Amino acid sequence: MEEATVQYAFINATPVTTKADSILISDITELIHSSLTISDIQQDLNPNYPDTRFVFGYAHDKEIYSLEVEGQKPDGVIEINVYDRTMYLWYYDDLKSDKRGNNLSYSVDVPE
Repeated sequence: MEEATVQYAFINATPVTTKADSILISDITELIHSSLTISDIQQDLNPNYPDTRFVFGYAHDKEIYSLEVEGQKPDGVIEINVYDRTMYLWYYDDLKSDKRGNNLSYSVDVPE
């Protein structure tokens, strides 16, 4: 018998028209803050709610590998291709914090 594995499907609806040469939000810190802020209302996407706190977001920059939220590294960063541009989907299976999403502290190495 095969060992079970966890798989995720990232489904996102954006009420705008995107084009290959456009970036909706280019500032990595703004993307992270937005993702953390809405994480509370996205718990309906969490397959293990209310036992875990699944948090996710995306970024355009490889610096996302340095992300820490509340001192915790993401459980994974998945590179995805969007219009021939590499984007990064990051996620926490169970972020350990009692803070609301908009109050979570985070750090990321941002190029100068």
